[in-house]
Amino acid sequence: DGSIIGGSATSTDDYVVLKAYSSDPDDVTLGNVLNVVVNSAAGTLIYADGEVVGTIADVGDDDLFIIAPTVSGGEYVTLGDVIIRSTADNAGNGEGDVVGISVDAGGNVYVDTGTGADVEGVMIDAGGSVGVGVAIAYDDTLETWVVDTATQGNTMNIIGGSIHSGDDVLLNAREQIDGIHVTAVNDIDANAGTGIVNIGLVSIAGDITATTLLGNIVDSTFVTKGADGTVILEAVADDGEIDGDEVVSVSDITVTAGSFIIDGMYVSEAGSVALTSQNQSIIETDVVSKTSFAVLNAAQYINDADVTAADYVALNADLDVTNTSVLAGSYVTVNGWNNTQVRSV
Repeated sequence: DGSIIGGSATSTDDYVVLKAYSSDPDDVTLGNVLNVVVNSAAGTLIYADGEVVGTIADVGDDDLFIIAPTVSGGEYVTLGDVIIRSTADNAGNGEGDVVGISVDAGGNVYVDTGTGADVEGVMIDAGGSVGVGVAIAYDDTLETWVVDTATQGNTMNIIGGSIHSGDDVLLNAREQIDGIHVTAVNDIDANAGTGIVNIGLVSIAGDITATTLLGNIVDSTFVTKGADGTVILEAVADDGEIDGDEVVSVSDITVTAGSFIIDGMYVSEAGSVALTSQNQSIIETDVVSKTSFAVLNAAQYINDADVTAADYVALNADLDVTNTSVLAGSYVTVNGWNNTQVRSV
């Protein structure tokens, strides 16, 4: 019924466990692990009823578990996996957040929060996969904390920071993903409830998928470098927009918005480019398919677009195609009208 403050805990050939309990949830001086240095040869569990703040842990080649109502700051190094789970519900005072942590792991890294809380300013370098906003729960039978990447966690917002992964990256936010930069060897999957803003996703050998159920995908960059790397962007809601984004992909690019697609750049080195505005227009957008075709579909207008493709270009607007420049290596189709002799408009 107290806190662990300062000092160090070292095991040269076994496990380290730090636990701080509190009998009074209203007493903020109890149940904390603060500014402790941990060195272990075979993994570590840090459990607190209060906060884990500013802890430095080097845990050899085994796993590190950090379970506390709030996790803030700290540096965590292991050749194994890292599982961080904040457990407090956010009552508007920052409780339940995971903030400002630095993780260097040889294995996988998984992070989730309490209900309504955020992951903010995290720096993660992992040899394996990274999942933020994935379900993490205690299994009574296994007597350990278990990760379920197929189930969304509690994380409300993912804000800032950076992730480097030697495998896949999964980001789940019930509201926004904002300002984070991700580089992964394989696939990147970003899922937001209310919007994706100012993020950068780079996949070396995999695919990128970014989806928001409500809101927009805005001012973000998506790059795939692998031979089969595709990019899929989706703003699912009827009024969802995809605006000001830059996409460079070796393979196919598919962009679907419920509403406007505005002021973007979409370049495919060896695949096709397909843009669809389901209820509105495509405006001031640059499209390049260096070896394949390009298709633009709009429920209203295609206006001020610039489209280049090595094969054909198809422009389909339920109303008008206006002030749009097209250069096709094969032919141009406008609202179903096709003349194989026309290669530019």
